[in-house]
Amino acid sequence: MTRYLEVLGRSFTVPDPDSVASLSASFRTVCINIGDAQHQLSALGSPQAWGDWTGQAADAFGRSVGVLPHQLDQAWQSYNTVACALADYAGELSPVVAALGSLAFQAEEAEGTLRATTTARNQAIAQGQDPRITGWDTRLRDAQEAVATIGARLSSLLRQLDELSAECVALIRQAQHEGIQNNPI
Repeated sequence: MTRYLEVLGRSFTVPDPDSVASLSASFRTVCINIGDAQHQLSALGSPQAWGDWTGQAADAFGRSVGVLPHQLDQAWQSYNTVACALADYAGELSPVVAALGSLAFQAEEAEGTLRATTTARNQAIAQGQDPRITGWDTRLRDAQEAVATIGARLSSLLRQLDELSAECVALIRQAQHEGIQNNPI
């Protein structure tokens, strides 16, 4: 699930860390199942597991099972890499998403203060007051600086969000590349 935010006129969506963690848990479950299958097939691949079964069929079975544990190990490695990448991403994502949510409220408040200060300053000028003497110029500058500071923080958080996403995607692509190859050992 993603969340839609608007901060200082910029609209964007942010991923839900809990959903990413849940996806990681799903990959971890598949990883565990693959590991179990790998161990069972490895046990079946040994002649000791065949008991009284001998001959060409037993030998062919042993040879055909021989490749599967290796392929399952590759699949396990891939799923484990993805599960770890997603778990790390969820953990690092959580404080960034929380900061963006908080920043959205701060921005709304700062923009409201800027609008109110601008309006009050303009009214003071319309009434013949000097905004430098009455302090409206200073208040306006402060309100503008507050909005600019929030804008800089927003850019930094969005950059951090992009970097986290790119790092996670790179690890997932690496896991995909290192996955099962249908080549003989």
